[in-house]
Amino acid sequence: MYGQIVVFTGALQTMTRAVAWERVAFVGGKSGLNPNKHTTILVEGMQDPSRLRPGMTLSTKAEKVLGLRANGQSIELMGEPEFLALIADDRASGFRVLSEN
Repeated sequence: MYGQIVVFTGALQTMTRAVAWERVAFVGGKSGLNPNKHTTILVEGMQDPSRLRPGMTLSTKAEKVLGLRANGQSIELMGEPEFLALIADDRASGFRVLSEN
């Protein structure tokens, strides 16, 4: 993930957003709050339907990323399992995955 700019949308099930930001930094990436022309990865967690705009099925961040991709920007979309695979070496990182159930 070195050099990647990662934005999160939705709730992660295995760790807090703050821990996810730390994990991204540890493996050489940077976190962004909102998608923009520098974003390279959008990680989609679980969406709370009550937080979506009426009639919408995607978060505002996901909609923005789709627009950026339609304009030719290369942004990878991934779910939490794919994100976890990228940062899987917990022993080397010294971080532990939290359960927030």
